[in-house]
Amino acid sequence: MARVSGRVTIAQIARAARAAQSTVSCVLNGKFKESGASAERIAQIQAIARRLNYRPSAAARAMRTGRCDAIGLVLSTRPGRISPFLDLWLGLMDDLHARGLSLTVARLPDDELTDDAALPRLMREWAVDGLLIDYVADAPPHFIDLLRDQHIPTVWLNHRQDFDAAFPDDHHGARLATEHLIALGHRRIAWHSDNAGPHYSHGERLAGYTVAMTAAGLTPRAHLGDHWASPAERLPVARRLLKSDDRPTAVLCYGAQDALPLYVAALERGWRVPRDLSLITFHREPFGTHGIDLTTAIIPAAAMGRAAVDLLLAKLAEAGQAQTAMALPYTLHAGATCAPPLATVVRS
Repeated sequence: MARVSGRVTIAQIARAARAAQSTVSCVLNGKFKESGASAERIAQIQAIARRLNYRPSAAARAMRTGRCDAIGLVLSTRPGRISPFLDLWLGLMDDLHARGLSLTVARLPDDELTDDAALPRLMREWAVDGLLIDYVADAPPHFIDLLRDQHIPTVWLNHRQDFDAAFPDDHHGARLATEHLIALGHRRIAWHSDNAGPHYSHGERLAGYTVAMTAAGLTPRAHLGDHWASPAERLPVARRLLKSDDRPTAVLCYGAQDALPLYVAALERGWRVPRDLSLITFHREPFGTHGIDLTTAIIPAAAMGRAAVDLLLAKLAEAGQAQTAMALPYTLHAGATCAPPLATVVRS
């Protein structure tokens, strides 16, 4: 049987199968019982549809169901305002694919996001049922108002709020890492971040560390930068931190960009990690480089993508009802940069 040129219709399949269009429609939409056809007849119709290269019409399905079976992902164009996690995108895309849903992605500047007419036009042109928003800090207030006032189903990624959001529980991650160091016997544990960024994780990680230290009766030691430090600035800062008379025996770092200079500064002083200094960092996967296997609080990036899809689909199924946000817990990769402290710290 030759394939039909152009888009194949149910009417063409019905003629080829010598069956009623209603029967073919039921079969191709999985309504086998309603079709009234035998198993053999169903298999025959499906085989003919495959030979003719039949593809369901997305427009027709949308008209019939009121759903486009597609999701839009909006990214900010501002530096430092989107999530830097490959695993987030993979988790999100894999979950949508498994559900038979498509994804449309665009990076949009603030002037478009705050245009009263732009969002409804975007929803029409994209033909999507709802939006995932990756704008992790300082989103324009008018953009947020437009999403709410125009009743656009929305879930935020990597953005801490009470409803319609999926984000890592950074408070939990910092507590988990700090409690690990305390359990090893450390008492002089420092928090170190050379970066002053707008993302909620900066405050939440510091808060989680502080809670764990206070609960153990220990004094928090926060070393915070007041700007986004350049690579050239980080090593001198690390040297000063380790040179103090009451220097820490362990340091919890905001990111690998903070931990690696401390590792180098420790080596410069003739120390060994973790014998003389324990280090923990945060990263989307166990962080390793040049043979260094850092103990890592694992950011649940892939789980965040899957959770965002779950929330958005639940919101769509419940006519736009706000969904309680999902704070994703951390896990800890043991790595090779944590050990009990020396009984006596040699000061040099």
